[in-house]
Amino acid sequence: MAESAKSDISSAEGAGEPLTHTPLLRTENLTKHFHIGGFRGGHLLHAVDAVNISIEEGEIVGLVGESGSRKSTIARLLAMVYKPTEGRFEFRGKALDELC
Repeated sequence: MAESAKSDISSAEGAGEPLTHTPLLRTENLTKHFHIGGFRGGHLLHAVDAVNISIEEGEIVGLVGESGSRKSTIARLLAMVYKPTEGRFEFRGKALDELC
């Protein structure tokens, strides 16, 4: 019985093109920097640097980390509350700028 299941899988794999899928949500090098300080001087705070996330349809995900590890900043980027400094954000294969 296992032999027939194996042959079904191999015949499907040998049928031609590989199966492709698009994640529900995907980020590539998502980055957020904040300018801290006054008009003159100040400095650049690197809040989030080059985060890559891929979430599949129906997948349940938790974002965990220590206090101050920028979980809220990542959540705000994903919710589009903050505009990323750099990086790419896709929802169902469409770039953020195509959705707005």
